[in-house]
Amino acid sequence: MEDPFKNLRPAEPVQVAVGASATLTLREANLVQQQRLMAEVQKLDNLGGVLTQFATVLGDEESTTSLTERLVAVAPQLWKDLRKLLGSEFIPAVTGVCRIMLNTRENMEQYGYDDALAEKDVFIRSPKLDAKLQSDLTLIQATSLMADVWKINRYAESLGNLFPLATLMGAGQGEQAETETETQETP
Repeated sequence: MEDPFKNLRPAEPVQVAVGASATLTLREANLVQQQRLMAEVQKLDNLGGVLTQFATVLGDEESTTSLTERLVAVAPQLWKDLRKLLGSEFIPAVTGVCRIMLNTRENMEQYGYDDALAEKDVFIRSPKLDAKLQSDLTLIQATSLMADVWKINRYAESLGNLFPLATLMGAGQGEQAETETETQETP
């Protein structure tokens, strides 16, 4: 009998490259890891500024100014935001996400961890695994891992499921507000 919840089960783990020869296991994040991932994303303070500048350049198709003119107009602020984002936010966030996502049971068994913490089933980190990532993980490997994190956690699917739910909830709130208004108007 086929599992009726197959699409809700965790994705199969994938192997990722770290350094010249190591292979580590990446698994779908549990809720504790998801919480930590979102905390890392929140540290990207200048991402909004960068996206706003790109939207300004690309967003107005009916503008009489050329793409080049729009780019020139936002270039100083875009460069300022990009420098901050890439210089002080992006790499630390990527590093944090990699550490969070690669702290899997398989990887910790390979590099060691504190048994006392593991028995309490709390999020634990392996100092040796952290050292391995710090010394050997390259930018190209980290960005590839970020793409794998997006896929294995099925963010596009999850977001796709949330938007209709938000729309329905918003519609329900609108109907509730209309009902409340009608109730208040009736003497």
